[in-house]
Amino acid sequence: MKINKKLFISLLAGILTTTSLAVTTTNIDQAQTTTSNVNSEQGKLTLNHKTRVYNKKGKKKYSYLKTNGLLKKGALVRYVGKIKALSDPDTKRYSFNDKDMNWYYLPYKTIKGKQYYNIGHGGYI
Repeated sequence: MKINKKLFISLLAGILTTTSLAVTTTNIDQAQTTTSNVNSEQGKLTLNHKTRVYNKKGKKKYSYLKTNGLLKKGALVRYVGKIKALSDPDTKRYSFNDKDMNWYYLPYKTIKGKQYYNIGHGGYI
């Protein structure tokens, strides 16, 4: 009786393993084909030092998208909003240009006298 039970359990485990591997490989192929056409640099900021995430009142958030509210140096962060054209790069903070030397800036929100960029989900940096 014990041998039949062990044999049945091992066969069942083998069948479950092979079916889960087949499903996993199918999902990986589908994910690779759907994300290949997306431009990965559009709409993202790269942090040049670690920073805290704040809420709309300027208070620290201790939980933001499965993190402790602290973003590491070099992290890619998506921003909310669209970049705007700029005629004089000295008038706004953190302006940048494209290859045709057109100047742009990302709009920010001033909370308690400090400027914050909206990164969505109630978070500001």
